[in-house]
Amino acid sequence: MYALSVEYCDLLEKGTRSKRYLLRHLGDLLPQLFAAAMALPYAPCSRRIQRELSHCSTYLAGREQSPSIQRIAKSSSYLDTVVSTKPFFRVMARIRNILGEYDKYRHTFDPYRDRDVMSSTLSNDLAEIWQNVSHARLLFKLDEDTAKKHAIWSWSFDVRQHWGSCHYCDAMKAIFFAMSDIGDDDWRYRTLTAKRLPRGQYRRTKRRKRV
Repeated sequence: MYALSVEYCDLLEKGTRSKRYLLRHLGDLLPQLFAAAMALPYAPCSRRIQRELSHCSTYLAGREQSPSIQRIAKSSSYLDTVVSTKPFFRVMARIRNILGEYDKYRHTFDPYRDRDVMSSTLSNDLAEIWQNVSHARLLFKLDEDTAKKHAIWSWSFDVRQHWGSCHYCDAMKAIFFAMSDIGDDDWRYRTLTAKRLPRGQYRRTKRRKRV
């Protein structure tokens, strides 16, 4: 999971500026990242670390805080693991500039209950995943057993409670249609089928008439 997190974060922060390669790489990497996070073993949540992280987030956001919270945040070894809004928006802007017209898409939040169509952006989905994954990656990198266990808990919790059910699913569908629209042969069923079947064997099936 750690290696996949590093690869994903590097791709979004400083990877290719090619739209086609970025989408293709994400189409391969995101399912691996999702599967790895879902398969993580149980790890306990450290209340001490969670409390310090909460103080660090408050401190970095510049919200009103007591002197004790400032003191705890400044001296915390976890301060640098908190991903603030500034790098979040920087990553999102970078991806938005690369994707161009393929950034914005339409979808429904709950396919079984929602009737209204909403607009969203692929850059936001990818940045939301990046923020969760990057925070846990930085925690795991610390030379501390409790921090590593908390990072595993964070990866497992975030994929189930935040990015797995919405940002990941929505992003993969958008990526699939974007790659098909761009004309990447490996994302087109008709092209793949035509490659694998003997010439002339591929044909469109006709809809049966109702009796």
